[in-house]
Amino acid sequence: MTRSSGQKLLAAAATLGVLGGIGYTVASGPAVAVASGFPAVAESEAEPGISITGIGFARNGPGAPGAARAVAVSRALRDAGRRARAVAEAIGVEVGPIEEVELREPGQFADHRPSAIAAAVATVRLAIVGGATDPGSSRAVQAYGSAFAPVRAGSERRSRAIKLAMLAARRRVTPEAARAARANAAAAARSAGLALGGLVSVSEAPAPFYGYGSSFYDPALGQVGPGQFCGFFSRPVFRQDPRTGLPQVVRRVRSRRCAHEATYSLHLEIAYTAGVG
Repeated sequence: MTRSSGQKLLAAAATLGVLGGIGYTVASGPAVAVASGFPAVAESEAEPGISITGIGFARNGPGAPGAARAVAVSRALRDAGRRARAVAEAIGVEVGPIEEVELREPGQFADHRPSAIAAAVATVRLAIVGGATDPGSSRAVQAYGSAFAPVRAGSERRSRAIKLAMLAARRRVTPEAARAARANAAAAARSAGLALGGLVSVSEAPAPFYGYGSSFYDPALGQVGPGQFCGFFSRPVFRQDPRTGLPQVVRRVRSRRCAHEATYSLHLEIAYTAGVG
């Protein structure tokens, strides 16, 4: 991202109120957190700060084109801010101003037709108050944490119910994954005879197939389309051709189906400076 485009996005974020205090909500419910990956004394490639992704939706209206996209971006930025603050509180730090904003394209959906709903994805990096911004050649501890929560929709036949359940699971796992990552970092430091120093960075580690370059897919974005988990699909009906003996399509049956992930998972990478224990 160029400096000029970054400055424009920061100005937009300030206009949208993201730089101010944003409340957050952590839904209650079972979430399982585990320390994962290979804790090690290493140098993290993540930029200093808390880097987290937010998603937003807005319904396309008959008015000015692009208006829904702007609203979706605003909501994605606010979502990222809430998640960053949930991570910060879980590991006992405070976030400062936004350092960088990157708008990313949502991944591919099952239905490629134009949707009535616009989706936006924004990765935001916020400074850590009192964090180690320039670890330099000092020792560092890098570790990973994961959290999983079941997605329990009130109705498995309604997109809105599934979306709300998916977002609730996402809220639950965000602080749990942060706590798991911190615990894993502390264990890594102890095993190496070191003491954790200042927090350098926390960042999402995308699951396979969920992030490539500027494109990003989060299960909460939807399956069929933006914010949509249900849709109409046609399946072929085959019959054996009596002359050739080969199967041939005789008709197509259209039916409505809903699909979503049974669990929502989140993986975070965390890095601290370290000193002699």
